[in-house]
Amino acid sequence: MRREWDDVGRDAGFGIPAHDAKLQDWRNAMFNLKSVLDRCGVPFPGIPEVGITGEEIVDVVDMADIIPVF
Repeated sequence: MRREWDDVGRDAGFGIPAHDAKLQDWRNAMFNLKSVLDRCGVPFPGIPEVGITGEEIVDVVDMADIIPVF
């Protein structure tokens, strides 16, 4: 349904990028993030939705250790 609405908006002249363009933008953003994480020695997970392979991250975070900030 979302893609149909994007098509309607694009046809109306709202400049909404096509699905493939959005996918490529997300890939580029994730690769930029990966380059930062690599410099810090942080493993990068795979993101198959955009075709990126990576390490399997199995660390389990205890929710009690997370401090919510609002």
